Amino acid sequence: ALRRTMPDMDPVRGNVTVRFLLSQDGNLVEVHLVKSSGNPLMDQNVMFAVRQSSFPFPPPNAPPVDRTFVVTYIYR
Repeated sequence: ALRRTMPDMDPVRGNVTVRFLLSQDGNLVEVHLVKSSGNPLMDQNVMFAVRQSSFPFPPPNAPPVDRTFVVTYIYR
């Protein structure tokens, strides 16, 4: 789901780590920047991309720990 919204930052290089929580119906509840790339524009673009993504439904009655994800966007 995240690959489709990954912003094109060529030729910029860096990593951005985000943590996000999904609701029981797969909607984004919250997203936080865990580790900045050091480039505010890259960080902002990644946060925007996560907010634009569509996610699958989590398993029924999944607790928040099973609906929380940490993802690192890697630009090389």
